[in-house]
Amino acid sequence: MLERAMNMWARDMDNLDMTSDIQTILIGYIHKKIDFSRDHPHLSRIYANEIISGAQFIGSFIEKVSTPLLLDKVATLEQWAASGSIRAISAVDLFFCIWAMTQAYADFSSQMIIMKGKRQLEDADFDSAKATIVQLVLGGLGLEESDKSTNRLPPSGPRQSRAPKAR
Repeated sequence: MLERAMNMWARDMDNLDMTSDIQTILIGYIHKKIDFSRDHPHLSRIYANEIISGAQFIGSFIEKVSTPLLLDKVATLEQWAASGSIRAISAVDLFFCIWAMTQAYADFSSQMIIMKGKRQLEDADFDSAKATIVQLVLGGLGLEESDKSTNRLPPSGPRQSRAPKAR
């Protein structure tokens, strides 16, 4: 089961088309990661337990397969930062943050269910998570979502006024 999860994540990372526009790449990747958490929560939890326990069974897979895939994508993000296309940021930590935010919807869904007063997370919860994570990632990189984006918080989500920018 661990191998299944690792191979699925490696395939998603390998299939990232880093030649497309930055926003499309990041939005698509975040959506895939949330969809994985929704569709395969048990695989994410097994992986999390393995990592917490020291990665005894998958450490070599991470070292030989996952790390080179990650470093390839990190290099592209670093090129984007060097060209001024995105804000300079630790690209490897950006991926760690995306993974933590998206996998939380599998690994900590019980906590979310209790705190939201639900029996289970619903499609609207996953859609809201996508919108929020996209907004955080794009905003952190100094990118604006396009007006055509369907990644904004749904009307039923919490609304907060934006503070004016300091001059």
